[in-house]
Amino acid sequence: MIVSVLAWFVFSSFSVMLRVPPPQDSSSFEPLQRADSLKVELANVSFSASPSTAYVNEEVTFFANASSDVPAAALTFRVYFDAFTLPGLTNNTASATSVNTTGNPGSVIVKYTYDTPGNYSDANGPFFFARLYVGDGTNTVNKYIRVYVNYNVPPWFISEVPDPVQTTENTVESLSTIIQDVNNDPVTVTWDFGDGTANETQVLTGTAAADGVYSNVTHAWSPPADPGVGDFTVIYQMNITLDDGFNPPVVSTSFVNVYVPINFPPTIGFAASVSRASPGDVINFSARATDAEGDPLTWTFNYSDGSIEVFHTLATSPGTLVWNNVTHHFDAIGSYTVSIYVSDALEPNQVSYHNQSADVEIQIVDNLPPEVSKEISSSPQGDPQIQGMIGNISVEFSIEGNDWEGDVVTAVWDMNDTLGPRTNATSGGTDKFMFNQTRMFDKPGLYNISIVITDGRPGHEILRYRIVNVTSTNLPPNLVGLSFEYAPGHDFATPNEVINFTLVLSDPERDPIEVSWDFGDGTPILYFNLTEYVDGNLTLTLNHSYPDVKEYTITVHYTDNQLGILNHFKFINATVAVLVPRPKVIITWDLWDYVSLGMFLMIPVSLVVRVLYVGRRRKRLEEEGVTLEEYNLMKQEHVDLPDQDGKEG
Repeated sequence: MIVSVLAWFVFSSFSVMLRVPPPQDSSSFEPLQRADSLKVELANVSFSASPSTAYVNEEVTFFANASSDVPAAALTFRVYFDAFTLPGLTNNTASATSVNTTGNPGSVIVKYTYDTPGNYSDANGPFFFARLYVGDGTNTVNKYIRVYVNYNVPPWFISEVPDPVQTTENTVESLSTIIQDVNNDPVTVTWDFGDGTANETQVLTGTAAADGVYSNVTHAWSPPADPGVGDFTVIYQMNITLDDGFNPPVVSTSFVNVYVPINFPPTIGFAASVSRASPGDVINFSARATDAEGDPLTWTFNYSDGSIEVFHTLATSPGTLVWNNVTHHFDAIGSYTVSIYVSDALEPNQVSYHNQSADVEIQIVDNLPPEVSKEISSSPQGDPQIQGMIGNISVEFSIEGNDWEGDVVTAVWDMNDTLGPRTNATSGGTDKFMFNQTRMFDKPGLYNISIVITDGRPGHEILRYRIVNVTSTNLPPNLVGLSFEYAPGHDFATPNEVINFTLVLSDPERDPIEVSWDFGDGTPILYFNLTEYVDGNLTLTLNHSYPDVKEYTITVHYTDNQLGILNHFKFINATVAVLVPRPKVIITWDLWDYVSLGMFLMIPVSLVVRVLYVGRRRKRLEEEGVTLEEYNLMKQEHVDLPDQDGKEG
């Protein structure tokens, strides 16, 4: 009881001495003032913290401002970061304190980091009372604020990477984990793959999401292993670290089992452009290799003449075909074995299983000219024949040979036409060759087809030629008709009379037909080239007149200018008569002529009158019942007869 009274007395005395007001629910307290002292206006004192809600180990910044009524006064700012401690409102004399002196007015900014949660608590969580004392040397004013401080919850893994991760060397794996932080802090995620490669770092936000936030990466592990070694597993420890800046890092560990399969040797191929060459000739060597793992390759060429070349190629995708082509020449005649060694192991480990080899044999001899067939062959064989209805024929000429050294061989053809020389050439590297050229013939005749073949070396030119006899089945043109007409009623023409001539020709192949026309009177000969067929015929129409009386012989030559069956050059003659016509005599009539004509015309008139008279008599007699014959008979016998006018006689 005595100890309690003494403690209360000490606390009361200390509170009176420091002017400690009771704590309020608000963030400030009324200052204790004396009327007879220098007044520090409460309205001019401010005290705040940022953030007002912080985490343990998070820095808090305090802001204090004040002024005094005395302009020359010096202001002292004393900040207690933990003014009270439990139980009750016990003054914390051990509180961390910041003291600063300024002019008037004055302001200070101080920082402090709490390492424990607040020692008081309300609905908003644990907090500290922070107290500000401002004095001007005479009087002191204080203010209180609450600074909420609590522990920050560290982030954690909602879903982690499988443990262990099973993979194969150089295989890209997709890895993911789900992270959550209830404080919604940005979380730095660090992936350490454990193989010495660079870490991968990500900063995730929105971490308070109910489903968390994904962290995704890809990675491939490449354990060091010599080529030829395999069928084992390398284990790596992979660490994933979470850091929210407030708590110790959170680490998730997974082991990665990386299977290293057996490394297979490369497969290779090797060839030379020629198997036979001359001293100094450049020979192309082509080497190829495929490595199942795509390892870097070492290529060694041994030419067996004292020359060795080594090349290196970089790693590729597995199974990629890689070429390595080189050239070499040999200076001396002889037989050489050229060897290649391809390895997927670095020197000097190119041994046994992983050092593949291949050879080619090269013969170096004096260069020989090409060997060429004795004759130029053709297709179709024999002498070609132009079919009349087609009008042409295409013939392919060919010749074959070989060059033992595989030189580039060139052939120049002369096809005996206006198109000029044609050329064939080999690409070199092969001894056999075949050269071909095609020529179209549209006219019969003899043609000289020739070819010159050389390997480009002096004295190695070879000539071959062939005489081609081209025939044709073309038929000659035919005369359909040559016609002309004189004036109506005449079988001759008169001088200067225009005569129309018509020539009609045909040709089985419808070739153009050339026509020359000589009128036979010394006028110039006319020439025509007829091409427009109508109903299978060509028609030429001309007109001409002759000034003199004479018989003229027209000569017409025509041809289709083809060589073939029968004679293709034909002609026709026609005769034109030019005469002067006989004069015409005009006779006039006199009176006797007209009288004679009238007497001549009376003969048929008399006959008509007689016929009419007899017919009339016959009709009247028949009306009396007597025929004309009976009447004439009775008259001869003197019988009384009726009058021809109907009376008795």
